[in-house]
Amino acid sequence: MNTPQILAALLALVFYACTRDSTPPPSQPPPPLSRLEIGFRDSLDLLRRDYDSLRLREAMARARRLRTTMEPLADSLRAELRAEVYQYLTMLHFEHERWLDSMAYFAAAADTLLTPAMPPTVHARQALCWSYASYHDWAMRDMEIYTAGGLRQLARQAAEQPHLTGLLLIARGKALKQLADRMQDTTDRQKTYAASEVALREAIETLDEADLPRHALAREELGILLSRMPARYGEVTAIADRLATVPGPNALRLKGYYHWKRADADSSLHYYRRLQGVTGEFAQGYPLEAMYYDRLISKQKGLFTDALATSQRIQEYYGCCPEKERGSPACFRETACVFIMANHAEILRQRYKKGGDPKDLRAAYELVFEALDGYQEALQRISDEGTYNQTVTHGDVVITAAIRTVYAMREAGLLEEPELAASAFRAIEFGKAHSLALELSELARHRADAGNEAVFAEWRAVNNREDLLKARFERGTNISDDDFAEFAAVMRQRRALDASLARAFRTEREGGETAFDSLLPLREVRRQLTGEEALVELLEVEDAVYGLYVDRDTSIAYSIDTAVHGASLTLRGLMQDRKSDVAEIKRVGAGVYERLFGPVTDRLAAKEHLILSPSASLSTLPFAALTRGDDYLVAAHSIRYIDSWRTERIHAAQRQRYAEDRLTSAGIWTHPGLTNYLGPVADTLLQYVASGRHYAGSEATAASLLAGAARYDLIHLSVHARGNPRRLHENYLYLTEQDSINGLQIGNLALPCRLVVLAACSTARGLSARREGTYSLRRSFHRAGVPDVVSSLFDVPAAATQIAMRSFYDHLNRTAAPGLALALGQRRFLSDSRYRRYRHPYYWAGLISG
Repeated sequence: MNTPQILAALLALVFYACTRDSTPPPSQPPPPLSRLEIGFRDSLDLLRRDYDSLRLREAMARARRLRTTMEPLADSLRAELRAEVYQYLTMLHFEHERWLDSMAYFAAAADTLLTPAMPPTVHARQALCWSYASYHDWAMRDMEIYTAGGLRQLARQAAEQPHLTGLLLIARGKALKQLADRMQDTTDRQKTYAASEVALREAIETLDEADLPRHALAREELGILLSRMPARYGEVTAIADRLATVPGPNALRLKGYYHWKRADADSSLHYYRRLQGVTGEFAQGYPLEAMYYDRLISKQKGLFTDALATSQRIQEYYGCCPEKERGSPACFRETACVFIMANHAEILRQRYKKGGDPKDLRAAYELVFEALDGYQEALQRISDEGTYNQTVTHGDVVITAAIRTVYAMREAGLLEEPELAASAFRAIEFGKAHSLALELSELARHRADAGNEAVFAEWRAVNNREDLLKARFERGTNISDDDFAEFAAVMRQRRALDASLARAFRTEREGGETAFDSLLPLREVRRQLTGEEALVELLEVEDAVYGLYVDRDTSIAYSIDTAVHGASLTLRGLMQDRKSDVAEIKRVGAGVYERLFGPVTDRLAAKEHLILSPSASLSTLPFAALTRGDDYLVAAHSIRYIDSWRTERIHAAQRQRYAEDRLTSAGIWTHPGLTNYLGPVADTLLQYVASGRHYAGSEATAASLLAGAARYDLIHLSVHARGNPRRLHENYLYLTEQDSINGLQIGNLALPCRLVVLAACSTARGLSARREGTYSLRRSFHRAGVPDVVSSLFDVPAAATQIAMRSFYDHLNRTAAPGLALALGQRRFLSDSRYRRYRHPYYWAGLISG
């Protein structure tokens, strides 16, 4: 086909267009468009008009034909035009809400064509594309940064690019709204909601001025946001009335959600059932959301037959396997089907609770464990943050349904104790597998790339840089052009490295035994415990707390009075006040002990070592200072904290790296301001190792720690620390007043040491997430490969810490078990008359091992 024929074929096609850029050309103007490129650009103009006018079905068809025609002609078309086609395909797949993997595929294809010299509109549209991919990956911080960067690109052209500006503002508003929903601090949440509102109102104003139909979407999102605020309900009804005059499903969705937030179930159900009638391939998201709320509201109203019927329709929408075909190797099952099955089981459990038919409960029991198996498969496939975020969020449904169903079977007497305990163990361990999934992925990735350490080191460095950029942005710093360019480059580099490691990573996980092996059966866990050990796992599910006790001879599943939360908060407050009454501490501590361990107290009393996996809200409770009778728990038990039994298996394997029981080398870093208090600890420790170095004075720097940490099998840090329970990234070790290292940097190290001792304040504190534990400096060192970490739950006074540490190392030199060495050191405060002034738990109970 000659050039005129190609041009004629292109002109015969009708495609939508990307916005032609009005930015002044660079210093070297590009060559004029060829006749072929003029025809291509005109086709893009038609495509753009379809997209801007919401003729999305036509736009998708045109875009697909344009791609088919363009790819064989790539050498004859400039990169900017080809990039725009891929960008619009990305945006259309976002609108379509099916084949979501195609979004990242087309966005990446456009990425390879971009150059700095291209107009700002091209770069802004690319930022929008990646924000859309981030949205469906549930990576809302990424989405926020991309939209901020895209809007900066358009800062001087917003009036000329109203549609692109409006879309970026809508995306920004949605990202901020989702981020706010997850914030625990009320002030932070309201501040972020306010920023979301600003973005959405700017979107409405921009789109109204240009008379573009997407103003309805912006108003819908604003109404959804304001529905979260009872004081703003009057504004929501005004928005809904305005949307009722606009064709489309926007008003129905807003009214359904608004009435649901107002607890007006009947009206909400009315609008959501109308919304399910919306048809068209670009309306799929609306009916699906409506079905989810239909199921939820029907369940809340006790309309369980209706809820089960809606659940079945959702399964059909996703193409989930019919019940009779489940378990068949030929049966296709999306990850979403796992969570749908768990929801189905929860409806059956609630119908049992209301009607009492044990068939419903047994059916729910079978279904939740099938869902757990599917959840395990989903976790095994995790290799990126987006999939992790999405799977973890939906995983709440699976774990909640499983735990509630297991303990309902216990109350109904439908399970014998051995099977009950085994089922509870599976459910609890799965509930604590969220954060473990990424750590296991990194282990597999590391093993897969053992022959190419440089690539893996680069991957870690890029991940660390990405995290630090996000942390800087999260603290409220306005993103600059340079920051955004760096962020976009880092994300591009990370995706490339992910791709280069993916094949070896998959091979490593699929070939032979890996860290993703199935969960050990409970009988095997019991076999691995010694006769002196007991394992206690605690888990919270919404308004309930559950416990599981395991030793070599028995296992007991039991429920815990939720009043334990208030009592434990009181106890923590008393322990952190050195002026509080010890008798009162013991009284409250006895109450907490009875609630947590009452059903198993006789079994536990016979064991010397307690392995404890606490729930998230109890992870900062100093268990050592709980009391049984008049004795503290630590007086009879050593206590080792673990995140889950599966993490303990990983740490046990890591301990096998050491041929000798005793520590042989130590690196010690002491903050200059703590030299007088904690400097002697270094002298004590160096007596017990064959080689070591004390980094003090000007040598105590973050640089020396990063450079030298891998040389030692023990690292001791007498430094200051800060763990912010409100923000994920704000965990720091301060080597000097101005020199710090972030927990993110620590977690991305590869440390061969067996023990890290953090003689610093609050190093086991950080942002807590339900069932996932606490994102602390302790956890950062675990992620770096360290099996045992001694850390602190609250601010520990330096003078008492020196005594505790010197005693700890004295016992460690003889026992080689950090948990027991710490317990023996803490007992010295209670028994040695020389330390009478330090007997208050404030001085010793905050130190933990695990």
